[in-house]
Amino acid sequence: MITDYSKTLGDLRKEETVRIQNEDQLYLRQKEANRRLSNAPSRKSCILCNCRIEGREFLHRNVSFIACAECGHIQSKALPPEGFPDELEGKEQFTKIYPKLGKDEFEDRKNRIYHPKLNWIFSALERSGYEKSELLKMRWLELGSGNGAFLSSLEDMGVKEYIGMEKEETLIKRSKTFVASERVSHSTGSLGEIIRTNQAEIICSFFVFEHDEKLSELINALKDCQSGTLLCFSVPMFGLSCLLENLAAERYARSLDAAIHVQTFTDESINYFLHSAGFQKIATWQFGQDALELRRILIPQSPEPGPHDKLSEKFSLSLDRIQTAIDKSDLSDQCHLIAKKV
Repeated sequence: MITDYSKTLGDLRKEETVRIQNEDQLYLRQKEANRRLSNAPSRKSCILCNCRIEGREFLHRNVSFIACAECGHIQSKALPPEGFPDELEGKEQFTKIYPKLGKDEFEDRKNRIYHPKLNWIFSALERSGYEKSELLKMRWLELGSGNGAFLSSLEDMGVKEYIGMEKEETLIKRSKTFVASERVSHSTGSLGEIIRTNQAEIICSFFVFEHDEKLSELINALKDCQSGTLLCFSVPMFGLSCLLENLAAERYARSLDAAIHVQTFTDESINYFLHSAGFQKIATWQFGQDALELRRILIPQSPEPGPHDKLSEKFSLSLDRIQTAIDKSDLSDQCHLIAKKV
């Protein structure tokens, strides 16, 4: 199996700056979400394996989580109520994660974040024995295509057959500014239903699975995929950032926040997911944002210059080296994977 590590954290500089600027607002929203979740009834079954939920319970920032004894998947003990957490503000949450972008902003984000994903997919598959010309001719499907940045990357690469499926109509409208209308479709169905009705040779999905409360249904749909189907995806991991969040309980939590993220994957649950779906892991790319979280927690932003400025600057220059050490220790807060249906 192919394993790659790390990438420069400078690619995330703009998103990190925006997150820090909005940290107080994000924390208050998160706090209210946690309060509502604490009043919700307990889960009866695991999101991933659908077994009766049993396992080790633990508190994370005063919210109860449980690691399923059957598959190792980590999830909130409480079952999120219908509409959670979007009803807190009455707006589509993902349209804030993907704000409206001008052409130059879109191209910048695509080149920093989505081109590297696609380049890695091609590189890893070519190292696994695939020809680039073969990959370009395959049918690609993206689950949760957002504002179309990955679809546009596929077009740039020369892929001929591809389509993105997205549930948020606002994001679909925005994506059609940058990709052809026929390349993106609205879907109100589950991820499993999308896979069953859109036959594809390569299925891609980036940071979507952790928002699905029907992962067992997704597994069943993947079981029915043809042999040789490729699955390229990324998910958040129970890594160092989850530990760092407990050091600063009065600060915004980015990883296991019990608002946007009420579940997260572990090595054990990823292996369960792929094995149950009949897929074999062929490549992983371990890189995270833990070093950015460490800096954010250890060195709070201050409007006034102080004695920590030089130390903060030295720390910032070391971020990539720190993150590489975290990634190579399998402690990163996310992972990109490629698996093949056997």
